Amino acid sequence: MLTDEEVLKLASPFQFTLVGKFGLRRPNLDAIRNFFSSLKLSGFYSVGLLDSRHVAIQLSNDLDYSRVFARRSYFIHNCQMRILKWTPFFDIKEESPFVPIWVSFPNLR
Repeated sequence: MLTDEEVLKLASPFQFTLVGKFGLRRPNLDAIRNFFSSLKLSGFYSVGLLDSRHVAIQLSNDLDYSRVFARRSYFIHNCQMRILKWTPFFDIKEESPFVPIWVSFPNLR
């Protein structure tokens, strides 16, 4: 058994990894990769299958990571892909506990 600290250390190369979750159907992997190519990301990226509904999106820098995650949802060939944060303890069978919260402060100086 590995300690949580050891798991986090082993997971450090995946610090800029996101998970794309599709609903009822998922386009083929080539279509998903072509979509990410069209985003004109500044660094290297790779997309791989986790299961029939989930893809791993590994990015190489914080700028691309923030840009992709900020959008939260994309449509690829009429299939919605929700963007989730990956953690070393991510379980594809459970819904992610991370959600974006937008706060507005009108008239704040």
